[in-house]
Amino acid sequence: MKTKTLTLTAIFAAAAIAMSTLENLVPINAFIPIPGLKLGIANLAILCAYYIIGRKSAFFVGILKVSAIFLTFGNVSSMFISLCGTLLAFASLFIGERLYDRMISFIGVSAISAVFHATGQIFAACILTKSSACVTILLPLGLCSIITGIFTGLLMNCIYPPLKARIKT
Repeated sequence: MKTKTLTLTAIFAAAAIAMSTLENLVPINAFIPIPGLKLGIANLAILCAYYIIGRKSAFFVGILKVSAIFLTFGNVSSMFISLCGTLLAFASLFIGERLYDRMISFIGVSAISAVFHATGQIFAACILTKSSACVTILLPLGLCSIITGIFTGLLMNCIYPPLKARIKT
């Protein structure tokens, strides 16, 4: 990895960790009582890394975010759930990348990624609990994920152009 890429990866990882930490302070579940629901703001850093410095760096940003949040706040179960969501969301970025510019904007990419993230989390919870009962919250969590994904995509549409212009890769 080149020094510039490594530095940008570290910056985006730090941003993802900071945003995820702030996101944990927002009591969204007090208003919408759906387990696992988050605003998804930390995903901005992963999306920026993906589209500015590439897949490999974005993958490391996601893994570093999960690891740091686990070391700071979590337990092994929450890390597994978060990791499964992150990996499935990352895989969905390949789909979004193929559709981006031709069919959908960052709003669509982010909404798809959010739904995949929620799906990964639910399936991880099913594995941990050895029960398929967790699937019952997939529909409400998926619908809320679309909304939070749209919000994240709108933010991405605002921050990506000036960020891309400032970062020469």
